[in-house]
Amino acid sequence: MARGLRTRAARALPSAAARAELGAIVREFEATTKPSRSLAERAIEVGRYNRGTAWIVPSVDAQAAIEREEAMSRRIAELEDEVENLEMFAFLVERKRRMGDDLLDVEEAVTKLGFGDLLDSGQ
Repeated sequence: MARGLRTRAARALPSAAARAELGAIVREFEATTKPSRSLAERAIEVGRYNRGTAWIVPSVDAQAAIEREEAMSRRIAELEDEVENLEMFAFLVERKRRMGDDLLDVEEAVTKLGFGDLLDSGQ
């Protein structure tokens, strides 16, 4: 989890109090235009006997959390592709070391994977 982000809701209310205050909560959240750093920062935890079973959050915070999750998912996919390419690079370098130049044009394959600069630097 990201450093400094809360994992618990900012406030907690029993469900009866949340029902009574719902109008005020909605007005407060309507005035919210800039998303918080985390979904929990402005969340109100609601539940019977103060056992938070649900959160009420401003829609701007929920939308920002969805966008952060989507961005992280895209970045993870990019990094998985990079790891796959690095593994292929390591495999090709090892294969060239063992088999020699005749069986496989490793330089061409490595360049196509985007690691030609590593060959140029002698790594």
